[in-house]
Amino acid sequence: MEILKTNTQTVTLDGSEQEVRFNRNYPYFWVQNQGDSDVLISINSGIAEGKDGVMTILGGGGTGCTMHGYDLDRFYLLGSGKVQVVGTYSAHCPFKAAQGGGDKYTLPVATTDILGGVKVDGTTITANADGVISAVASGGSPKITKLLSITKTQTESIAYTPNSPYTNYKYLIIKIDNNNKNTTTGMMIFERTAFTVGQSKTFPFVYDETAKQCYYYITFLANGNITIGANVTSCTIWGSNDIFTEI
Repeated sequence: MEILKTNTQTVTLDGSEQEVRFNRNYPYFWVQNQGDSDVLISINSGIAEGKDGVMTILGGGGTGCTMHGYDLDRFYLLGSGKVQVVGTYSAHCPFKAAQGGGDKYTLPVATTDILGGVKVDGTTITANADGVISAVASGGSPKITKLLSITKTQTESIAYTPNSPYTNYKYLIIKIDNNNKNTTTGMMIFERTAFTVGQSKTFPFVYDETAKQCYYYITFLANGNITIGANVTSCTIWGSNDIFTEI
């Protein structure tokens, strides 16, 4: 057996008992099993599994130490594959990646049926330095459907029956224009539950507190008709079932 000239070295085992000898004495011998099969270690020759003074170092990165407490220059190994051996004066494990050994585990890829690992794409899902993940909004526009678009002059009276298609949507978006240049175009977004089919409901856009009168308004009638105020020159209604941020 070649005497090791340094306190750490990689040794290849061939399946037979092998003596590991250093060029000086150490109170501790540390071994890390870099192979897949278990390795037996002892400070005495004649190694046998289950024998007093014999320890098992599990394959796949398992570590073991002969804490004999008095100076020795050699110990014995039995097994196959590569091991990293260290002679040291410290009882602390010298291996940075020391593990308890055991069966290797591969994390499966997560699916709808399998609990497993996922990776953030860094775009729609991100993770900070603490591992906290965040979802990034896609920025897409909501899906909306135009239900009604009508125009009239100030003197015309309009009652429009759209066969109540607005009852099929969670949200209604209403836009009106008027013939008063001093009043801006109005837009309103509200949930469908704001009114009940069979009950008339008026939604004012401009209300004169002094005159107590709505100048620009839209009314959903109980019979399904929609009427708009006399000063409204055009009206457009969209329906949507999406949560939206802008139109």
